[in-house]
Amino acid sequence: IIALAMAKTALEADPNAIQAHLLMAAAYKGMGNYRAALAAVEAGMKLDPSNRALLNIKANALNHLKDFKGALRAADAALALDPSDGAAHVNRAFALGGLGDTEGMIAELRTAAALDPQYQASLDAALKALANGDDLFGLVKSDDPSRRAPAAAPPPPNRRLRALVISFLGLALALGLAFALAPAF
Repeated sequence: IIALAMAKTALEADPNAIQAHLLMAAAYKGMGNYRAALAAVEAGMKLDPSNRALLNIKANALNHLKDFKGALRAADAALALDPSDGAAHVNRAFALGGLGDTEGMIAELRTAAALDPQYQASLDAALKALANGDDLFGLVKSDDPSRRAPAAAPPPPNRRLRALVISFLGLALALGLAFALAPAF
């Protein structure tokens, strides 16, 4: 919520601040408000239609909104700009999964994991689900309770501290962005 407020303040100061549009889109996405994230992405893309970060947020939001064809187009656009973008491969994987292309989903997750080890867990979960005969679509968040993955257990205390530190750093980044974009007096 603080990041969202900072992004709004930055946009009031400079409506052409692409980083403020990006921060707003990321904040809405983090809050689970995918339609608002998509609106913020579209506003930012009017200023910079080839911004990979905005394209990735767009693909992610469209996946959550079950517009898998639109998500695939956004992920492909990000990959056209940088084929080594692991996040774009993951977004593409989940779009393909949503469209029923299991082989394509696994191939994209393999590529993402090869590019960036942080995506190995997604690949492992997909391979495990496939081996167990589970529905791979369950890996894509859904509003349909019958297709929803089980809720994660609360993080152990040391992860809570890390999350608090990361939140603080995000706030510091947002404040720095706001001060950088604020008009000088």
